[in-house]
Amino acid sequence: MAKQRKPSGATKPSGWSVPGVAWAKSVSLTEFQRGFLTGAALCALAAAAAASWPAVVTKRQRNATEPRIDDGSVEVEADMVYRGAQPTWRPGDQNALYRRLTAEEVLDPGDGRVLKPTSIVDRIQHFRSFWALEFERFADEEEVEALLSAGEAVGFKQSAIRNRGTLASNDTRRTSTSAFLPERKPGGRSSADADPIERFVRRVEEITGITRERHERMQVVRYEAGQFYRPHHDSSPFSINRSVHNRVGAGRILTAFLYLSDVAEGGRTRFPKVPDDAARTKKPARAPFLSFQPRRGTLLLWPNALDDDPWTNNAFAEHEAMAVDEGVKYGANLWLLQYPDALVIKSWGLGK
Repeated sequence: MAKQRKPSGATKPSGWSVPGVAWAKSVSLTEFQRGFLTGAALCALAAAAAASWPAVVTKRQRNATEPRIDDGSVEVEADMVYRGAQPTWRPGDQNALYRRLTAEEVLDPGDGRVLKPTSIVDRIQHFRSFWALEFERFADEEEVEALLSAGEAVGFKQSAIRNRGTLASNDTRRTSTSAFLPERKPGGRSSADADPIERFVRRVEEITGITRERHERMQVVRYEAGQFYRPHHDSSPFSINRSVHNRVGAGRILTAFLYLSDVAEGGRTRFPKVPDDAARTKKPARAPFLSFQPRRGTLLLWPNALDDDPWTNNAFAEHEAMAVDEGVKYGANLWLLQYPDALVIKSWGLGK
């Protein structure tokens, strides 16, 4: 039987005057077909309207989404999170620091001696601005002993690893113990002569140009025989606030690591992605990667970010604390930040 046509003068169903589908009134359609077209048109209109509104992204989505790198969105987002605070480094500042430390005379603010690196590793042309500087006798005996005593006073606990926003102290990749020292207040500078640790902090401020408001609390670490820390990056890509840079997640743009003891065997700081040109020519038994032997009072300084994009990690800054074969290795980590430490901690949702 032929289908019944709706009379030409029939009343249109309510809601039929949907923009964009008025043409259907002249076509012979069933009520079901008309309803389907009406619903599709409404969905299209809703989608168009939604596209004109700013996207609402949940915290869960933000943590799971990698921020874009090529359009400055990370810098803009960081500016929002850190309440308009100026970043420590802009593009080019990292290599400017390198040139200053290797070409100019930087004086100790305490005794006026020249602070010059005794070992320079320059990979600027090869690895997009990776370099490492070693300063022998950077800290004197009194400063070293004061840092060791401060660590003992706080108490050494099993070192933790931050993995996807969670601190884990039972991770087999890191077997050392460590102690975070109390925060160094800016007002303490006047007592530099009487406070050995203050002298050390002021010296770091002098060579880097980065004041303590952008320092994390110092961490004293201890590695006994057999202990190690597998390859890692000081600016973990899994920071708590991953939505503000996967990249320099905690804002650690520069690491200043002070060796507090000599180590007879093992315990080297090795950069497994940086070839050691000198070692390569000697063909040593170990892999020819750049590494440094712990020497009491020696400071090792390296950047964790790229010079042309200081919001992005430099992959070649990955390093490891090799296992101690004999003796005990002590060191002090001082991480220098892209934004003031108080704002970084606040953005993480943590307290001091």
